[in-house]
Amino acid sequence: MQTRNSPSVWALQSLAREAGMRDFGSMSKCDLFKRLKDQFNMERLERLRARGIKRGHEETLEEEEECSTQYWEGSGNSGRRRPRRGKRGKPQKAPRKTCKRKTSPRRLIDPIMLTEMPPKAATYVFKRPNGTEVVYNLSTLMDYCIATGNFLEPETRIEFSDEELQRMDALAGEARLHKESILEAKRDPRRYDEAHFRIDAVHGLERCAGELVVEMLSVVEGDDPEEGQMKLVMYLFPSFADFLQPA
Repeated sequence: MQTRNSPSVWALQSLAREAGMRDFGSMSKCDLFKRLKDQFNMERLERLRARGIKRGHEETLEEEEECSTQYWEGSGNSGRRRPRRGKRGKPQKAPRKTCKRKTSPRRLIDPIMLTEMPPKAATYVFKRPNGTEVVYNLSTLMDYCIATGNFLEPETRIEFSDEELQRMDALAGEARLHKESILEAKRDPRRYDEAHFRIDAVHGLERCAGELVVEMLSVVEGDDPEEGQMKLVMYLFPSFADFLQPA
């Protein structure tokens, strides 16, 4: 999840590399940001990262200039090649020579855990109705659906079809993940009745507590000080405390 107060996951992982941290790929964004902020100088790491990006850009420009120089260097003192002549005597344009850049493979980020996927992890590619595709760690996706009882795509809340769930089961069997059948779990809704009841109850308590908080703010901002204090102490605060009592 992106926040306004912290950099992106890619930026935090780049700062962790500059700091020499290990095993940062398995850490969540919040934990990684907290560790960098507590143990390292974030401003210094960001300056080092900015200089590294600038240095990489300059090296790319130098490589392009070197490729261009190698191509145009010819025999003789002129340092230029003579343009080739076509059938009608017209000079032809010299073919443009491209220089291959060294690129490192980019690691995939698990949309659920927000951590890098292991290199050989089994994945599931979900295609949305608008044509976009998202890659999930199959093990994490199945654990999420079976634990919550929500057989929906986590980011868009689009329901998985039975064919897609069956495909997940087949991929899990090929990868030997030893997971419970996600399709059978969907066909047995009774196993999630108690969990869904608890979720609905918590949502109801949150709404009731939110109404009390709104009323508290209204009393503080608009009521007479003495009457407002009595209302808060005698009614609103005790009612709000009742919602926080353990079952």
